[in-house]
Amino acid sequence: MASLIHSASSLLRWLLLASLAAAPVAFAQKKPSDEKAARALFADGQKAYDLGEFDRALTLYSEAYKLKALPGFLFNIAQCHRQLGNYERAAFFFGRFIDNTKPEAANVALATELKADMERRQAEKLDAEKRAADEARAEAEKRAAEAKAKDAPIAPPLTPGELPQLPPPPPPAVEPEPVTKQAWFWIVVGGAVVATAAGVTTGVLLSQPREVMYVPRTTSLPDIDGRR
Repeated sequence: MASLIHSASSLLRWLLLASLAAAPVAFAQKKPSDEKAARALFADGQKAYDLGEFDRALTLYSEAYKLKALPGFLFNIAQCHRQLGNYERAAFFFGRFIDNTKPEAANVALATELKADMERRQAEKLDAEKRAADEARAEAEKRAAEAKAKDAPIAPPLTPGELPQLPPPPPPAVEPEPVTKQAWFWIVVGGAVVATAAGVTTGVLLSQPREVMYVPRTTSLPDIDGRR
């Protein structure tokens, strides 16, 4: 029984040693394949980026970075986010590229400028979203107030005691009596008529020709025709 246990333990020890010896070989074989796959993903991501397929390029660059953590992949990932308008994520990955790259490396200065630009655009985007939210909230409050005023119950009629006391209305204005109904008017009119009639009569009389009245005279001489 003891010999059997000793043989089993010896076998397990040998298998452990064999697995440890084979591990570097497996690691060495896996690394070149990961790098090759990362290069293939990078090439596909570059094609997608050139075609404007930024979502697909972002996915390919991210998968390539998982296989091969090269700082250049971080720069490309940041560029994809910039093209998609994800300014906050773009600034983050530009920063990760700067932190994982030597200061004198290529694209560090460009990444620094792009990071600042993304931060500025993100701040502007947040301000615009805040203004839009404030305007939407104000419009919603306005509509709610209008709806509330529309649905408000009608006030009951006032009781006699609640009616405001108004001053009495002024007396009606007395219209003046027409001139034609006044006595003095007809007196004046009558006098004018009488005067006019008298004037007409006088004028008629004066316009008539006067007749020559022959008054015989007594004479002592005989008439020319011999008659007396």
